[in-house]
Amino acid sequence: MLFADYAKAFDPVDHNVVLLMLKSYGVPDFIVCWMMSFLCDRQQRVKVSETCSDWATLRGGMPQGFWLGPLIFIIPIDDLRLQLLTH
Repeated sequence: MLFADYAKAFDPVDHNVVLLMLKSYGVPDFIVCWMMSFLCDRQQRVKVSETCSDWATLRGGMPQGFWLGPLIFIIPIDDLRLQLLTH
């Protein structure tokens, strides 16, 4: 029996890996560029009451609550299936 916890599944996703995998699957360049502009150089900050932190550029992870999230989650784990079948 295998149990998998996907609660933090999007946290460690490397954007470059996702983009390289999209290219390897033959996804057209314009879609890969569109995904790159969506994923790369995202910024966030924290606000507590009226105080805001400085902006920080994110190097990985996935934005939560958007419709591409499940697709982008499937891309890196699809490679796991191939690795399991070959071992």
